[in-house]
Amino acid sequence: MKVLIIDDNVAIQEIVSEILTTEDHLVEAVSNGKEAFNKIRQFRPDLVLLDINLPDMDGWTILRKMKDDGLTQGLKVLMFTADTDIGSEIFGLQDVVDGYIRKPFKGKELIERIKTISKDDASEDPKGKLKFKSFFGKKDEKAGSPAHRKLNLKGGKAYIVMEKKPQRIYEGFVVEVMEGKAGLVVTSEHPKSIREKWDLEKTPIVWLTSRSGKAYIDPSKLGSITSYISQFIENSKNSVILIDGLDVLMVNNEFNQVLKMINQIDDLLVDNNAALLLALNPKVLDQKDLALIERNKEILDFMAD
Repeated sequence: MKVLIIDDNVAIQEIVSEILTTEDHLVEAVSNGKEAFNKIRQFRPDLVLLDINLPDMDGWTILRKMKDDGLTQGLKVLMFTADTDIGSEIFGLQDVVDGYIRKPFKGKELIERIKTISKDDASEDPKGKLKFKSFFGKKDEKAGSPAHRKLNLKGGKAYIVMEKKPQRIYEGFVVEVMEGKAGLVVTSEHPKSIREKWDLEKTPIVWLTSRSGKAYIDPSKLGSITSYISQFIENSKNSVILIDGLDVLMVNNEFNQVLKMINQIDDLLVDNNAALLLALNPKVLDQKDLALIERNKEILDFMAD
């Protein structure tokens, strides 16, 4: 395999080159975006290892230009990052990013990630659509069906998924993402636990927390949350958004403010063929508030499961 490293750290270039060369890969390296475009055209790599933080332009900017210039066709891309979350920069690039690996990483980890990416080609059927692999996890022993089950979502609609604990909502969300939709998760859980449990490696996750950090939003700042989700819907098109944290939003804000936020997001769904999933345990709301949230939404009730 021909591999191009795009990283301004010469030490990383040398280390990664040595690791990959011992695995019989043909390796080239550049230090910035300007060199990268020329090298991709000349070298025609099968895989690009792209650092997010570069001196002349960040990795996301390089990747967008590569996509616009048609340089990502048939190309695998693995992002190098020191960040804990990829945030909104991946908007519109989900289809060309095959994964990311956090610095610092071990040589064995890098080799395994590259092998996994290479195997992904074999998981496509003759029509080029992804098959459902063991990625979907174990079987449901009772029903004998895959653990990840479809929710049969339609674009332009908002769904309330009623559960004691969010399970089916994530199963349905993962299926939508695997079938090609751009996904966004807004959650009160730590992003790392969501990624590990549901294998949402490339999906942006917003953490509702008072801590400061990239892709972290204070749950009391509804304007910022609404703006983030709206930007994602408008930029991604044909997307699915999962909000798992309504209880946290309601604790930190007036109920009417949360309802207004949901309605504002609702207004964007039809024009952008997007679907909204709201995780909700109805026992946390009184009947009046529950009726207001349910208005004009599809109800998926799994409380008895």
